[in-house]
Amino acid sequence: MPPHPRPALRLCLLIVAVALSPALRIHAQTPTAPAKPPGDYARMVALWADIPAYHDRLTSTSPGPRKRAQLISAFSPASPFPLPEGAVVKVNVALVISDTGKVEAARILDSTDARFNQTSLDAVQQWLFRPALGDDGPRISFTIAPIVFQGAPEPAPRHIKVGFGGWTGNMRYPLALSGRFVISDDGGSPIRAGRVVVSRAVDDTGLVLDPGSPGYFYSDAVGSINADDYVRNPPPQLYVNLSEHAPAATKIATLKGVFELVIPGLDPNATVTVEKASGTFGSPIRSAALRAQGVSIVLFDQPTAERFHKVNAAGGLADYGGYSFDKEITAHFEPNQRMQADSLAVGIDDPNNHLVGVEFQTADGRSLRYDHNGFYHSGGGTSGKRLDIYQLKLPPDARLVCWLITDKSLQKIPFEIHDLELPKR
Repeated sequence: MPPHPRPALRLCLLIVAVALSPALRIHAQTPTAPAKPPGDYARMVALWADIPAYHDRLTSTSPGPRKRAQLISAFSPASPFPLPEGAVVKVNVALVISDTGKVEAARILDSTDARFNQTSLDAVQQWLFRPALGDDGPRISFTIAPIVFQGAPEPAPRHIKVGFGGWTGNMRYPLALSGRFVISDDGGSPIRAGRVVVSRAVDDTGLVLDPGSPGYFYSDAVGSINADDYVRNPPPQLYVNLSEHAPAATKIATLKGVFELVIPGLDPNATVTVEKASGTFGSPIRSAALRAQGVSIVLFDQPTAERFHKVNAAGGLADYGGYSFDKEITAHFEPNQRMQADSLAVGIDDPNNHLVGVEFQTADGRSLRYDHNGFYHSGGGTSGKRLDIYQLKLPPDARLVCWLITDKSLQKIPFEIHDLELPKR
C-alpha cells in the first residue's frame, strides 16, 4: 500500500505566555523543531473547513515554507475579569498569518474560560510577524497561539514573630492574669486585627488555668490613632487573659495556643472598597465580598438618620440597639454623643464577626483625618449588630474601606511557651 501523502505545510506552534502580575509581560518563542501534533493539525483543518482557500492550503501536498513565521511584536491583553491567586486561564487561538506578516484571520481553537476568548482575539489581531518564506518568497502560514492569563502569584510566606511582652495586671480578681504579646513588623501588608487562642495553660503547681473564650478579634489594631494628629498607628500587640493561678505558683509552666492574625493583603476578597461612599447613605452597601461573609453595612449622616427616625422606618439607627433620639433616654449622654451635622454613623450587621474594621479615605487612598476610635459605640440585642459614630463630615468623593476575615486573610501561628515568670505580689 502506498504511503499516505503527508502535507508538507507544517504548523508552527507559537507559544505566548501572558502573566498578569506583578506586571504584564509577553514572552514569545518559536519552537526549534518542526512540530505538527496530529490532534492540533486535525482540529486546525476542521476549524478552517468553511474557508476553501485556507482548508486547501492546510491539506495541500505541495512543499511547505522553508522558514516559518516569526513574531515581531505582540499586544499584551489585560485580563477582562479578575483572577484569584494561582488561577490560570488558557486560550488557544488559531491564526492565519498573511504574506505581509499581519494576522489575516483568527479563531478560538479551544479555551478553559470562554469569557477570555474575545479579549484574546482582539489582542492577536494586533500582532505582527515576519511572514513565512517559501521558495517563491513570503507566503500565508498557519499557527496556534496559546495565551495564558494568570492571577496574582501566591503571596510569599510571612515571617512574623510574636514575643511575650509581660504581664499587664489583674483583670478580674487578685490572682487573675492579663498578658500581652508583641508582634514584630516584618514589613509586609498590615495586620488589621488579631487574637490569642489558648489551648492549654498550666502553672508550675500543675493547676490548669482557664483562658475563657478567645472572644472577638482585637480591633484596636484596626483603627487606633495618635491623639495629637489622628495618624493611624496600629499597636502591634495582642492580649491574653487567664484565670486564677495557684497561690504558691511562681511560673506559667506551659502556655500553648495559636495567634490568629487578620492580614487582608493576603486575599483580594478581604478588602472591600466603596467609592463615593456618601452616595450610599441610608441603603445597605452593595458588595459581593461583604455578602459572601454575611456582612451588611449602612452609612448615615445626620439628615438620613433623622429621616428614618421621623417615619419610624426599619433600618435606621434604632435597629442597631443602644441609640435613641429620645431626649429623656439620651439626657445622660455627653452632648458630643448625639448625631451632629458633622457626624457619620456606621450601622453594622455582622453575625459571624467577619468584619474587623473600616476606614474612610480620600479618593486616592489616603486616610481621612478623623478619630478612628469614634465617640459612640453600641451593640444591639441581635447578635452581630452594632453602631459606631464618628465625628466626620464625609467628602463627596471619599471612599469607605472594609477589612474582612476570610480563609486566606486569616494567618494562624502556633506557639508554645514554657516557664513564664509570674508577677511578684
